[in-house]
Amino acid sequence: MNLVFVAIALIWLQLFWTLVPTWRFAEYYGYGWFVPLLAAGLAWRRWRMLPEITAESANNSLAPKRWLVWSMILAALLIAPLRLISIADPAWRPPLILHALIVLAITHFLLWQQFGRKLSLSFLLVTVFAMTVVPYPYQFEQLFIHKLTGSVVSLTCEVFLLSGRPVEMLGERLALGNNIVEVSEGCSGIRSFQSLIMVALFFGELLFLSIPRRLLLLLVAGGCALGINTLRALTLAEIHFTKGREMADYYHDLIGNSAFALSAFILFIAARLLLPSLPLGRLVIRQSVANSNSPH
Repeated sequence: MNLVFVAIALIWLQLFWTLVPTWRFAEYYGYGWFVPLLAAGLAWRRWRMLPEITAESANNSLAPKRWLVWSMILAALLIAPLRLISIADPAWRPPLILHALIVLAITHFLLWQQFGRKLSLSFLLVTVFAMTVVPYPYQFEQLFIHKLTGSVVSLTCEVFLLSGRPVEMLGERLALGNNIVEVSEGCSGIRSFQSLIMVALFFGELLFLSIPRRLLLLLVAGGCALGINTLRALTLAEIHFTKGREMADYYHDLIGNSAFALSAFILFIAARLLLPSLPLGRLVIRQSVANSNSPH
């Protein structure tokens, strides 16, 4: 196996291992357990789809081994202090983010040097997908969550008013008489935003969408995060108002999981609609031709 791939795999595995506590304890990043395997599968498929590049590059030593050695030394020198900081303060996110950016940069530098610019750039969208497991800066995350939560509560209140229910909006709470619903607690669908971004990037790469179409799919993901979570908040609030808090808590997880499944389904349908006509047949033909031209 090419030493470049071994080195790249090692630095990514080390990054993923560093992020395990985030996936276990951070409220919004539980999907991180699935991303490494999905990213590895997408990277392998990319590699298999580019036999003409890999076959040509395998015979050309574009990067002497010293580039690999120096890159690994640089990675160790840069990452080791960040790990010490993270151990001392696991909740501080800038060291994790910088660690991930270093891994991203070294990955594409090694691919560029060993196989050329075209192959390095072809893997960029896969590595961007893998980066979805890295937590956002805390201040940005909290600001965004509060804004999105406020939008969900406001829309939910408007729907109740349009249906003739005299529901009041009290900050991030909905009140019907003396009955008050804490939407920020009773509707944790806001945490699905990050996972929907991950799903949108996955479907974009899975179906080989163009860059503009992938950006459009990300907008659809944002719309789902707002619209489906509003529907979720509306459903939970209605159950709370009519059947009590205990019943709303009972259905909380079921409604949350159903909301995420519906959002993922909508994203897949949107991704499929964004494909050109007959894309799957063309993809099969292109894959067959690529495999027939690959060296055995």
